[in-house]
Formats: sequence, structure tokens, C-alpha cells
Amino acid sequence: MENLNDTFECHLQSKEKTVMTRSKTISGTLLTSIKSV
Repeated sequence: MENLNDTFECHLQSKEKTVMTRSKTISGTLLTSIKSV
């Protein structure tokens, strides 16, 4: 059970990192398009 929990925690963390990276990319793209307008 504990092992499963660890795996779940790792999965959540990597998912969070993916979301963070994606939102950073999106905001970066938005900033770039705003600057070029």
C-alpha cells in the first residue's frame, strides 16, 4: 500500500511539472504575440 502511494505521489508531481511547463509555454507565447502586435 505504501509503495502504491509513493508511485501515486510521483505521478502527481510529474503531472504538476507538465502542467507548469505547459502554462509557462502558453504565457511565453502570449507575451511574444502581444509584443509583436
